[in-house]
Amino acid sequence: MKICRLSSEDIPALQRVCALINDFENSSTESSDIAWHNFLSDSRNCVWGVFADRNQLVGKILLKPDLRYPKHALLGGLWVSETLRRRGVGSLLIEETFKEAETQGYSMIKLWVSESNSEAFQFYQKFGFSPTGRLRSVAYDPFDHMQQLVLNMEQNATLPY
Repeated sequence: MKICRLSSEDIPALQRVCALINDFENSSTESSDIAWHNFLSDSRNCVWGVFADRNQLVGKILLKPDLRYPKHALLGGLWVSETLRRRGVGSLLIEETFKEAETQGYSMIKLWVSESNSEAFQFYQKFGFSPTGRLRSVAYDPFDHMQQLVLNMEQNATLPY
């Protein structure tokens, strides 16, 4: 397996994964192609991917600036193929993202996680993320909420990478 920052050349692999997990707002290939090109053309945005043999994308994560707070980043889109979960792929992606956030000078990383996804919640806590108390509704499930987690990069000088 290899981990790398994704580029425009990797858009077809991203589209296949996003179609599989229904992760990008526009489902048509043409609109998601344009959206991915626009996202990747901004050097502050990055998508890290893990490729298995035969160049199959088996994990991804996104990092982008929080435009309201210049020193804050937003983390999202973490996905690992079910066959490779609990094998360190997610940790590799988080660690690369932390390095990128540090390089870009971010002091805080924020993300949203479903309250019903206790495994993801525990995974992020393992890396020092803590709940802010902020909740937002989930459009497709009125009984679930997204909970905001935050990692203060300056207070966590002993990040695990």
